[in-house]
Amino acid sequence: MEPAAAEDDQFAPRNLLARLRTNALDPTVLALPLVAAILCLFRSLHLIALEPYWLYIAVLIGSGTIRVIYSSLWSESDRRWYRSGYIGIYMVVIAIVAYTTGWGPILSIGFLFGAAAAFQLFGSKATVPCLVWTTIAMALGQLAIGLHLAPTIIREPIVQGVAALGLLGALLVIELLGGAAAGREALEADLRRSEQRFSALVTSSSDIVIIAGADGILQYASPAFESVLGYPSADDVSILGETLIHPDDRAGLRAAMAAAGVPGPAIHEEIRLRRSDGDWLWFEAAITNLTADPNVNGFVADLRDITRRKNAEDQLAHAALHDALTGLPNRTLILNRAEQMLARARRQHTPLAALFLDLDNFKDINDTLGHEAGDQLLAGVAARLTGALREGDTVGRLGGDEFVVLVEGVSLAAGSEVVAERIRDVLATPFLIAASDTPLEVTASIGIAEGDRAQPGELLRDADIALYRAKARGKHCSVAFSPSMQTAIDDHRNIEVDLHHALENGEFFLLYQPTVDLSTGTFIGVEALLRWRHPQRGVVQPNNFI
Repeated sequence: MEPAAAEDDQFAPRNLLARLRTNALDPTVLALPLVAAILCLFRSLHLIALEPYWLYIAVLIGSGTIRVIYSSLWSESDRRWYRSGYIGIYMVVIAIVAYTTGWGPILSIGFLFGAAAAFQLFGSKATVPCLVWTTIAMALGQLAIGLHLAPTIIREPIVQGVAALGLLGALLVIELLGGAAAGREALEADLRRSEQRFSALVTSSSDIVIIAGADGILQYASPAFESVLGYPSADDVSILGETLIHPDDRAGLRAAMAAAGVPGPAIHEEIRLRRSDGDWLWFEAAITNLTADPNVNGFVADLRDITRRKNAEDQLAHAALHDALTGLPNRTLILNRAEQMLARARRQHTPLAALFLDLDNFKDINDTLGHEAGDQLLAGVAARLTGALREGDTVGRLGGDEFVVLVEGVSLAAGSEVVAERIRDVLATPFLIAASDTPLEVTASIGIAEGDRAQPGELLRDADIALYRAKARGKHCSVAFSPSMQTAIDDHRNIEVDLHHALENGEFFLLYQPTVDLSTGTFIGVEALLRWRHPQRGVVQPNNFI
């Protein structure tokens, strides 16, 4: 014998005995002695047929025994033959008991109790067997009365009419019970399908669905909680505690839960949750208050991972405010920080300065070594400038080889000229770049603008003016802005504007200067000299407008 078969044989008797014991302890079976006692009482009071007492007892005990044995031998209720046989035994037993009392047709209500028990066990599948076996059981009972095998208190032929009416009523009620069972099963099937769809949606979705109480303790978390965040269990995890939610987002989440304090539309909030490896992920949380729903009794939150979107937004924001080559702040961010620096200086009465820096002869490097070498040099300059200044100072690139340095407070303790000198010192060491075989020596001209300005653009403008004065002095030096520089610039600009209209207004005239041969004293010609008679300035010399 095979081991598996031997094992089955070993446990089969014990399983049969266990089923016999379970079925024998069924409440309907245990109630049979009480029913027998009641029938004996009715017999003694002449309320039922005057059959021997032992007959009633034997009928009840025998019917219960048959039912227990049948249920124990064939416990597979999904098989049609078992279902039909079980209901048949049940209805025949009811008919035997009912017709033994002499009140057979009147007690047809007993078939309804049998049908109810069958519907509870088999559902709507018991409808047809109940109809068929009720009809068979009552027909056999009436046949037994007709053959004088069963007693009857109701005289014939009235008993036949009562039986017909009782059967009709029993069948009608059984049909109604079957329809109700079918409707209930359809509703339960729809509910199961809905639950399965919801379960499949929650299980397969990458979104995290959680239910949290008012205290923030998680009551439920979908499988994505573990797959996305890496925590093996959501038990006793607080979304408001230090474990999960970012400290900067706790106040916002509490405010969102308070805003969702009454049932209504979902409240949306962006929060960061800590993954099990320590990284922070961004989530868009749609929070709905379902504390009034006894099936939920909490806040339901749908958490969608938006980390990639937030990172992309941060990258776009960084790109909009920073130079792509060096990573330094661009003009937009420089002006913003200059505006903040001016506001702080006014409040705190601290010094500030903007240094406009331009690399000397940078065009020669681009022309001789190529733009790749120029880009590598600019990146190296940016790194050195950033390392040479304090953390609170700003180093930015306006474009080309132009850089801006914003310094304030303690950074100017020794003066802006010292800051400029430090910048020239950090650039003094030759640069080693991949695009050049030899180190590159770099110098810079620096324009400095100090003090308050009405607008940040004015601070950069004055530093730029000082830079051009440094270039004019021979480069590799620094020049501080003075108001006279602005006056000279304005005067130059006004002359340039007026010069565009001088020709059409006929303001130019010629002077002729004779040319003489000094050795002979002979007049040999004349020079034509252009002069400009300005309406307000008078005669403007050529060196002031050419």
